[in-house]
Amino acid sequence: RQPPENSEQEESNILLEILLGLAVEFWKRDVLVVLSSNGRAANLVRAAEAAQEREMVVIGLTGAGGGELGRLLRDTDVHVCVPHERPTRVHECHQLVLHVLCDNLDQQLLGDEEIAT
Repeated sequence: RQPPENSEQEESNILLEILLGLAVEFWKRDVLVVLSSNGRAANLVRAAEAAQEREMVVIGLTGAGGGELGRLLRDTDVHVCVPHERPTRVHECHQLVLHVLCDNLDQQLLGDEEIAT
């Protein structure tokens, strides 16, 4: 059974509305992380614009040249563009970047403690 054609777009729009609703609570020192395999998702571009209006830092993980999202990012933002056109490869690289980002956050927040195995 196939989902309705517009269900993915509707879901994306609902997510954007929630994000923009929460944006009132965002502060200058907050960071927005957006992932897009090609940088063309209009809802993510709008979310990044909203974050920039609030002087937030945007971390954009893209692929396929970065698209509109990549062009939107400023010098104070972070852009990691995977040089590949295939979404599955781009997503695999995004996962690695997210793991590294989380590991670095853990080290910053919790210190460089050895993990007991």
